[in-house]
Amino acid sequence: MISAATPKAILIVDDEPSIRDSLQMFLEDCGHQVKTAASMAEALKLLGREPFGLAIVDVRLSDGNGNQLALEARALQPQLRILMHTGSIEYQLPPELVELGLGEDQVLRKPQPDLMTVLRRIETELGCLE
Repeated sequence: MISAATPKAILIVDDEPSIRDSLQMFLEDCGHQVKTAASMAEALKLLGREPFGLAIVDVRLSDGNGNQLALEARALQPQLRILMHTGSIEYQLPPELVELGLGEDQVLRKPQPDLMTVLRRIETELGCLE
């Protein structure tokens, strides 16, 4: 288990390179430290090696389910804040994630026309904004 997170360290998990890369560039331009993973397996390796303050997790991954990844990520890093990222308008958080404290505010819908809204949500989760 990883003990303490770097406050600005963000992990983006998305199997779509354009989404992953554009979010990474935007957040780095805003001063955040960002790592990316294209799969559930890659994300779990990173989470096992280094601390993160926040993970942005795509619901549908090529090698697994983002909901399951969120559960496993929290087991590895209990302090980790999680935002679910989905293109599905019908997506609802499963009870297991609600039990972890996730709510509708922790669901980002794709496409996001205003990245500043995403930035405010991320910085609120990280405690940068009150």
